Amino acid sequence: MIKISIIVPVYNMVNTINKTLDSILGQQYENLELIVMDGNSNDGTKEKLESRKEDFQILISEADNGQYAAIQKGMQLATGEIVSWLNADDIYFPWTLHKINFFFTKFPQTNWIAGLPSFLDNSGDLTHMYNNLSSRPQKSIQKGAFRKGVFGYLQQESMFYKKSLWDKVGGLNLGYKLAGDFELWTRFAKEASIVSVNIPLSGFRKDSNSRSRKHIILYENEVSEIIHKLGNKNKTIKFISKSAILNKILRLMIWKKQEVIFYSITKRQWCFEKVYRPISTISFSTLKLEI
Repeated sequence: MIKISIIVPVYNMVNTINKTLDSILGQQYENLELIVMDGNSNDGTKEKLESRKEDFQILISEADNGQYAAIQKGMQLATGEIVSWLNADDIYFPWTLHKINFFFTKFPQTNWIAGLPSFLDNSGDLTHMYNNLSSRPQKSIQKGAFRKGVFGYLQQESMFYKKSLWDKVGGLNLGYKLAGDFELWTRFAKEASIVSVNIPLSGFRKDSNSRSRKHIILYENEVSEIIHKLGNKNKTIKFISKSAILNKILRLMIWKKQEVIFYSITKRQWCFEKVYRPISTISFSTLKLEI
């Protein structure tokens, strides 16, 4: 069984931290290293963490320089072969860690995996899941094409990768406060391709009070800065449309080869193949419901 290290950065998340931790620990994955990095919370989160500190391999509660600094420090402490981080208002599903162990064991050529994006409401209930096994071309990620108005953002919560890949690129760029994961994927893609899996691995909580929504302008400014630094060779076509639906339709028209892991109903087994898939994570049938 592969050792998996999960970093949970948290600051003042008293209402959601237990659900996040329970979604990890409830899987009873035997070779788990759970590292909780608390930024010295003052809303009761710190006390909750202290009351269950025996559940974690590492718990650090101290003032830090923000979420990414906490993640970076946690990753430096991590000893697992496979790593990821889960924000303190998101969740894993009951099968996630066991399937990650299975995928990386059965398909050892894999370095980086992403599941189907899925979303939660404020109460933590699942609201919807994107149902299309999509293409995430390595060169397009490297060029920063997976962003708003182009191919859409990649869901960080559903990603797992080898610690060796993280170490090779040096982890996060701490010069960014909100778009550090976006910038990280561009460097990951210089070294490895992402493998799409046709099951959900995590749920992202869509909360109006989340950092990503409250600071969306700063986030987009950082993304623009990252794109600029990638240089003039980035010739990705930007979709000129105010309609999110139209953008999603356009993505369905673009097909690229992609490494995928999927369960074959006819073969009754999990398969690894490189096939043509659309860029979009949403199928025509799902879009029709929206229209």
